[in-house]
Amino acid sequence: MMLEQTTKLRKAGRLSEAYAIAKRLLMQSPDAPWARRSMAWVLNDYAKANAVFDKQQQFLECLHQLSCLSVPFDEPLFWEKIAWTIRGMVSTVERRKGHRTEFFDALFKEMQSLYFVRPSESYSALFRTFLKLKLTWKGFPEFCRWWQFRFFRPEDYLPTKTSDGRPVRPLAERGFMAYSKCMMLQHDEALLSEWIPRLTRIRKQYPAYTYIPFYEIRLQILAGKRKEACAMLLAYANQKQHDFWVWELLGDAYEDEERRFCMYAKALTCKARPEMLLGLREKMVAALLQRDCFSEAKRELELLLQTRRENGWAVSGKLCGMEQADWFQFTQSDENVQEFYAPFARLAEQLVLGQVMDSIRFAGPLKKCASGIGFVGEVYLPARMVANLEDGAEVIGKAVKSFDTKRERWGWRALQVNMTKKQKDDII
Repeated sequence: MMLEQTTKLRKAGRLSEAYAIAKRLLMQSPDAPWARRSMAWVLNDYAKANAVFDKQQQFLECLHQLSCLSVPFDEPLFWEKIAWTIRGMVSTVERRKGHRTEFFDALFKEMQSLYFVRPSESYSALFRTFLKLKLTWKGFPEFCRWWQFRFFRPEDYLPTKTSDGRPVRPLAERGFMAYSKCMMLQHDEALLSEWIPRLTRIRKQYPAYTYIPFYEIRLQILAGKRKEACAMLLAYANQKQHDFWVWELLGDAYEDEERRFCMYAKALTCKARPEMLLGLREKMVAALLQRDCFSEAKRELELLLQTRRENGWAVSGKLCGMEQADWFQFTQSDENVQEFYAPFARLAEQLVLGQVMDSIRFAGPLKKCASGIGFVGEVYLPARMVANLEDGAEVIGKAVKSFDTKRERWGWRALQVNMTKKQKDDII
């Protein structure tokens, strides 16, 4: 009778009365699952009622009492509800400017005693919401390890779209990238040795996640595995020679200062959004000053400061100090800094692409696959290149050495292909 009364009062919104009865039932039968369950549902409703910015402590108290109940595992509906309630509270606090991250520390502590349904839509939604805290909350990497990436659902690995049709990276990809950024900042050798091999497996399994190689290489450099990083970068240099990050990371990987400078110069000749070049520009300013190239250094610092200020981002004391230094104040900025970089960029191309751009001539019958790609012997031909060619056609062409990141081996990739004169005559 009292149990039914608790449910009725709770659903009617009379939570204080429902709580009083549920507490009495729990005191009378502390080990009874039904008594704990009744109190748990009351606490869930209390948590929902307190899921507002100004009631953070009340919300945490609800979760604390809930974690002390040891509610049985066979309550998936209840734990789904709790996950959505917590997600809503995190969003409420996160959206408020000037929020204190101590709330998330306390919340995470209570969450670790709860029994979420894993994997589930609500559990993924929980991660999606905490992902917004990746730059502001120091506990985010620990949260990732507790959440465990193995609980992503199949749909979490797929891209989505916003309500207005804009593409959104898969939740799993964004999670891997965010955690990798945390590893770059923490520089914990034990965690790095554990995460890098896992990132390698992710890169092989999901080649469409285009920035995973960037983080893998960056972490390898951080872990002192420069040879492995260089090997990967040389493999990507041919296919991604117009991507600034390949050249920047090559600069990071090389210990020789001359080579490093050439790689940074080449990176800055590649097209990229200004906000993506902040770290590179800061490294280049230091390298230019070391060479007494004050005019070029001033131009890079100007561009760096301009980007930060236009986006409302903080400017470090180090950069402010440079801006006030005599060399900056009394130097004419080099507006043609790209011309200054040109010879160094060409040298970088010779140093790197010369190692991977070995070429061959090939000829023979084309073997087309069901997927649309083709092969002439061991030479790979992309689908777009053979779309208008028939299977078995006699072709000739030129191929360059290319690294297959899936199979992790070198091979040949066609640069151009044409039918032989005999084949053309036969068609005519």
